[in-house]
Amino acid sequence: MSSLLSPSEVARLLNLHPNSVRRLAAEGKLRSRRVGWSRVFSLEDVQQCAEERRQRRQLGRNRRSTGRRCLSGHDGAAQ
Repeated sequence: MSSLLSPSEVARLLNLHPNSVRRLAAEGKLRSRRVGWSRVFSLEDVQQCAEERRQRRQLGRNRRSTGRRCLSGHDGAAQ
């Protein structure tokens, strides 16, 4: 059986505000389940989301750094 986490617990794990966790769930970016009036998250789903977010951030850093070099007009070599 998988561990179930509250939005506050997920927020602590992902370093987000609980409302951001709820928004990710509402947008379908983080799987959740309703239990009565509460929304719960499985630890496995949270870990998968964390890994996907880490990969996207890394991809974004690579794109931004490449874009800066292109826009600066030089390739970073010393003159």
